Amino acid sequence: MSGIFQTFNVAKLGMQVQQNAVNTTSHNVSNANTEGFSRQRVNLQTTQPFSYAGIGQFGTGVEVVSITRTRDEFLDAQIRFENAIDGRYKAGETALEQVEMVFLEPSDTGLNSVLDSFWNSWQELSKTPENSNAKTIVAQSAVTFCDAANHMDGQMETLKADLATLQASKIYDANILLDQINDMNDQIYRVKIKGLEPNDLMDRRDLLVDRLSSIIDIETSLTKDGSMEITNRETGGILLDSNPKEPAEYEMSAVQSVEYVEGDVDGEYHLTVARKGDASDTYTVKTNVADYVQGDVVFTDPEEDWDDGVVALTRPDLQEGALAGNFLSIEKIEAYQDKLDSLVNGIAKTVNKIHNPDRGEVGDDLSTMDFFSTMDGEDDFTAENISVNSEILNNVNLVQAG
Repeated sequence: MSGIFQTFNVAKLGMQVQQNAVNTTSHNVSNANTEGFSRQRVNLQTTQPFSYAGIGQFGTGVEVVSITRTRDEFLDAQIRFENAIDGRYKAGETALEQVEMVFLEPSDTGLNSVLDSFWNSWQELSKTPENSNAKTIVAQSAVTFCDAANHMDGQMETLKADLATLQASKIYDANILLDQINDMNDQIYRVKIKGLEPNDLMDRRDLLVDRLSSIIDIETSLTKDGSMEITNRETGGILLDSNPKEPAEYEMSAVQSVEYVEGDVDGEYHLTVARKGDASDTYTVKTNVADYVQGDVVFTDPEEDWDDGVVALTRPDLQEGALAGNFLSIEKIEAYQDKLDSLVNGIAKTVNKIHNPDRGEVGDDLSTMDFFSTMDGEDDFTAENISVNSEILNNVNLVQAG
């Protein structure tokens, strides 16, 4: 082809291609505030030239090769890793802010202030050992101390239960996201096999993956057909197969509670597990492994039969993501409880030793009874079980001051 018609054809192709470029630019501008949207680019190339003997080749214009996203997969991977770190810290921050409210330190109503009042009441009693009013103040300040310890322990138990519930909710959200990503994989595959670029679908999938990465630390890989496989970075376990029709290697579930049943041959530890984090779909799983605790994340085979209560559980060592942050927060709260128990036990036993130096030798002599007692009859004191001896509360003159 040559002549005026060729000239018009080159011009027509140029205008059509630039119109496509303008349309793409308009699409980019329209979605400037769309979450997860990636700027798209029109990739151009020259059309097939005409060859003339003795002259060479004449250009015939321009054509659109493809419309692709301007997105860097390396940066995506880095951002998702940082999302996981951020998710862990945010989860920990939220939980520890609640712990801070439990202890209320420094404040006029915190444990430190309560203990100061308790020690001061003994100091005042030492000045007038027979003063019943001073003994009443000692007993009352001791009750305040016990109530404060009981209340703190109860609040921390509630906080752990709330975190376990939140953990299940996060796992449920993660599984929903995985299902949505799997659906995106299927849609993207159907477009890809037609030789087209499903840019907007891939943006939606990447947005879902970004949200998932704040919950659990993940790695992604893409197949030639555009499907995505998702694995847990810490374990390498496949959470989403690149084939939308194939089940993943693992599904995530949440341990809501742990009960010890001594002598059960099927397993002495009875775990209440919310399958896939769904609080309405719980099962009792029996195991002899003592490591499981409330709030644990467990991986299971998606094709496992849960009805018989014997399910193979894998306990991943999660380090990043909101799931890791919540679980680490539960562990920290338990550590704070242990420290509080140690403090309470030390105070109670020291006071009892001074108040009743002949304990175990005098028998039922009420003049040498313990000042503190446990509500559950245990020998060791905890923040949960400490109380003032009921005999002393009924008769404050039994308080020994010297």
